[in-house]
Amino acid sequence: MNLDEKFKQIFKGILIPAYIWQKKENKLVLIDYNNAAEENIYRQIEDYIGVGAEEFYKDQTIVLENLNRCLNEQKGFISEIEITQKFLGEKKFILFKFDFIQPDLVIVYENDITYCILKSLELEKSEKKYNSLISYMTDVVWTKDHEGNAIHISPNVVNILGFTPEEVIHGESEYIWFSRIHPDDVKKIKEAYLALFEKNIRFDVEYRIKKKDGEWIWLRDIADIIYEKDGVKYTDGVFFDITERKLAESKLRETEEKYKALVFNIPSVTWTTDYEGHTTFISPNIEKIYGFSPEEIYSGDEDEVWFGRIHPEDADRVRESYAALFEKNEVYDIEYRIKRKDEKWIWLHDTANITYEKNGVLFADGVLSDVTDRKIAEIALKESEEKYRLLFKNMVAGFSHHRVVFNEYHKPIDYIFLEVNDAFEELTGLKKENIINRKISEVMPDIMKSEFDWIGIYGELSKKGGEKRFEQYASPLDRWYSVVAYSSERGYFSTIFVDITERKKLIKELKESEERYRLITENVNDLILVINEENILEYVNEKVFRNILGFSKEDLIGKSIIENIHPDDVNKCLAAIKKGIFEGNTSVKLHVSDKNGNYHMIEFIGGWFKDIHDLRKGFIVGREISEKKPSELKLEES
Repeated sequence: MNLDEKFKQIFKGILIPAYIWQKKENKLVLIDYNNAAEENIYRQIEDYIGVGAEEFYKDQTIVLENLNRCLNEQKGFISEIEITQKFLGEKKFILFKFDFIQPDLVIVYENDITYCILKSLELEKSEKKYNSLISYMTDVVWTKDHEGNAIHISPNVVNILGFTPEEVIHGESEYIWFSRIHPDDVKKIKEAYLALFEKNIRFDVEYRIKKKDGEWIWLRDIADIIYEKDGVKYTDGVFFDITERKLAESKLRETEEKYKALVFNIPSVTWTTDYEGHTTFISPNIEKIYGFSPEEIYSGDEDEVWFGRIHPEDADRVRESYAALFEKNEVYDIEYRIKRKDEKWIWLHDTANITYEKNGVLFADGVLSDVTDRKIAEIALKESEEKYRLLFKNMVAGFSHHRVVFNEYHKPIDYIFLEVNDAFEELTGLKKENIINRKISEVMPDIMKSEFDWIGIYGELSKKGGEKRFEQYASPLDRWYSVVAYSSERGYFSTIFVDITERKKLIKELKESEERYRLITENVNDLILVINEENILEYVNEKVFRNILGFSKEDLIGKSIIENIHPDDVNKCLAAIKKGIFEGNTSVKLHVSDKNGNYHMIEFIGGWFKDIHDLRKGFIVGREISEKKPSELKLEES
């Protein structure tokens, strides 16, 4: 059972109504309550989950004020408040306890002390009416004869039994006393009362009796001395209501049974050992964790079943901590490795808070748990964190982590540097010591003038979560960056970025070069074309092709270069391509058809090159030598 579950179990079992309030959006909202609150007849408490304190305590403004006070002052206090239950009209005296729990919880306990207050008022009234010791006693003082007839009884008997002194004294003893005793207790009462008068044995018994209203209560009844008056034997005694104590004892027995069940069923192991480490109690589930049964541990030497099986690297630390528990009253809270009965190493978390003396020997009660899985996870986490640290330190990309600053309207207005890596410094020129815990507006004031809304984009990302990728020029740094920004926690974001300034310059230069190339190819008088290794046209200077052959770019791109070559020249064309483009520069004269079917004598020269993808391309320039009609066509022999 973890701490949260323990707290919830304890909270639910508190005997007085208790409520947990949490601050949400500048108001306190009810988020939980215990079993006693659920049994409160004045509210259907389940209807109030998620409801604000203003609604819950709308008729009890002083309670609401104290609730807000506890939240604002962040400290607990106790306040006695008189309230009136609206629908019943009953006046109640409630002792409120307000506890503040970081960061935003307030627990309110309501202890109805109306009965105590009313009793106090009755006592005050009684003090004015009676001027005797008896009047001040909560116990009932009585005088009875040997037959059990009441001769005198103090007035407060009515508070306990419901009968007035007159009813007790003038009524039949069997009806008022013996007949109202629980059947299971009658015999012991009569025997004890008889023994008082016949054997002068102290009368001291606890029994159940039915009040005038039919309610069963517990009494403790005591009498020590008998005396005789006018030939009649009497005794003076006192009884008092022990119902609450009996209920508490019953609750204690129930709690002890629950504790016993808990000890025997929780995953953790409870133990009791003395100063020397001898175990006098250990819960049975130790065998599941450790392999040794309780009996083996009780009968074994502490070195055989405990100290001697602790890992050598941990043994001294455990002995020192255990000794400090007894000698210096220091908390014993330690994790160590120990070898199970099957020789397997496991990790234990062992704790004890206090020691106590019993029969001249110091003992401690503690709890141990198997934390092997957690320790393995911690080791893995540590290794992962080390890998992350190395990656973080050595990564080429820049990294930064930030907290966003919002205004009162929750609009992002700034962000703060929380962490950066070494690459960040190299890529931006900003030093870690000059920017950590500072706002971007302080580090780079010119960013507020930038056309790109850095703060707005990062701020919205921190509210919505997710990631955003973009390339952007940072004018304050005069650099281009490729950025991946992401947010895994509301109000925070991180960036991973690389400097792409050089790439941007190259792209710009490439575009400029391509533009110059385009202007040249579009304005020369020669045919210019580019083919791939499959002889497919990938580029033509359309303007010249239209002027000479009548073809548009769409007519040619993606088609084979030989489609418009005269059939008698195809082999010569392919041979020239193979020899010239892929083996060296060469020239060839070919008859090429125009869009109208006329053939033109074109002299081609070409060579090869590799594009940016490392693919070979053929670059060919053609110049028209003569133009012939189909009827005049005479092919030159190769």
